[in-house]
Amino acid sequence: MFGGPAAACRQGGGGRLIGTTTKVAGTGHKVACGPASRPSGVRARPTFAPMKPAPTLSAPRNFFQDVHEVVRLIPAGRVSTYGAVAHYLGARHGARTVGYAMLAAHAVRPPVPAHRVVNHLGHLTGRLHFATPFAMQLALEAEGVRVEEDRVLDFGQRFWDPAAELG
Repeated sequence: MFGGPAAACRQGGGGRLIGTTTKVAGTGHKVACGPASRPSGVRARPTFAPMKPAPTLSAPRNFFQDVHEVVRLIPAGRVSTYGAVAHYLGARHGARTVGYAMLAAHAVRPPVPAHRVVNHLGHLTGRLHFATPFAMQLALEAEGVRVEEDRVLDFGQRFWDPAAELG
C-alpha cells in the first residue's frame, strides 16, 4: 500500500472516532485515525504500544555465569548437551554460546566440569579445547562414562536434561 498512515485511515474508514486505530498495510504499524474532516496533507501520528519497563534485578546476570552454574549441577557419570543447557536458560538457539562459555570455564572458580557437556549426538566436540586432546575422554571415563571414537557410547542413558531434572 502506498500513501502512508493517512491513506490507511481513509481506506480503513476515514470517519472513525478519534482514539481508534487501524493498521498500515505492509508495515504492521497502527495509526490513530481521526475524523474525516482532517485537513489534507496532515498525516495521522502513529501510536505505539508502551514499552515494558525493564526488570529490576538486584545484580546484573551474566549468561556465562548462568551456564557455569547449570553445568556444575550435572552429576558425575552423566552428560548434557550444549543445546539442553541453552534451552534450560531460555536461549533456545544458544548452543554455540554455551560452547563459548565452556571455553571460558577453565579460568573460573569453583571449577566447572566442562567435560560433561557434549554435542547433541554425544560426540566430544570440545575435546580439542582441553589441555590434551584426550583429557575430556579421560575425565569422563574416570567418572564411569564409556567413550569410544570420541563419542559417549550409552548417551541415551547418560543424558542429563536440566529442564527435566531441575524443573
